[in-house]
Amino acid sequence: MPVVRAMQRIALYSHDSQGLGHLRRNLAIAEAFSRTPGRAVLLLTGAREAGVFSMPPGTDCLSLPALHKAEGRYAPRSLGLELGEVIDLRSDMIRAALTRFAPDLLIVDKHPLGVHGEMEPALRALAGNARVVLGLREVLDDPAVVAREWRRERTVESIHEHYDAVPMSAPARTCGSSRCARRSAGASTPRVLAEHTWDAVSIFDPEHANV
Repeated sequence: MPVVRAMQRIALYSHDSQGLGHLRRNLAIAEAFSRTPGRAVLLLTGAREAGVFSMPPGTDCLSLPALHKAEGRYAPRSLGLELGEVIDLRSDMIRAALTRFAPDLLIVDKHPLGVHGEMEPALRALAGNARVVLGLREVLDDPAVVAREWRRERTVESIHEHYDAVPMSAPARTCGSSRCARRSAGASTPRVLAEHTWDAVSIFDPEHANV
């Protein structure tokens, strides 16, 4: 567990292969953090449309070469390179930006290692120097689909290796973390989530950011 310190630098990553939901959610989180003066918030996003959104005070974004899904597989959205080359480029950009920015808190959206593992070099570089959080929605997909995806992407192992917390985005009145985990990921994974889950307020609310 990294040493807890004042959270003045916050980074948020989302792969953003389709739609703008991930970006809008991260902008909302950035806006909450920006209410405390002196904070710097960096968004790492695969949505090149990020530049058209108004950024909260103290916030800016780094747009990664975009991806999209074609027939269920990731592919470069525009850049005329093979997928592996684009992933390597994105991974290098992420690692360079995060090591230079040196966040106190990193929030990763949904995919613990990013697309095709693009986050892993950055996670290793930040180990012990930042609090690292994986944000999940209350319901991800059909449990069987999520279980297959999590096995393929080594999600549980990655949570244990790299993450300090896995908050669920559902309000407490809607769904407790253990129930959400069961509904989303099947019976084998709630234990892992429960062991790593903090109250989301302690992470996202600036008044509780030093907890």
